[in-house]
Amino acid sequence: MTMIRPTTALSALALLAAPALAAGRPSKSEINFADQQVAHQRLVAARAAQSGDVATIAEARAKLHAARAVAWGRRHPARAPTGGVVAR
Repeated sequence: MTMIRPTTALSALALLAAPALAAGRPSKSEINFADQQVAHQRLVAARAAQSGDVATIAEARAKLHAARAVAWGRRHPARAPTGGVVAR
């Protein structure tokens, strides 16, 4: 496994999870927003895969992974993941 340093976008996604963890249960709109971010990152990752550029694909996959972690953390705030983002 390779550790990926958080970029500005990854850090921003991680910061989105912080208020939900501190406040307890997230609102429906926060959960929906996180789901929309996952859907958007899926599209970005698909476009990156079509480009064939390895660095672009790796960055898009890392952002998708971070968006999924944020969405999962919104749904399960008590067991939200903490720590760095790890890409496969």
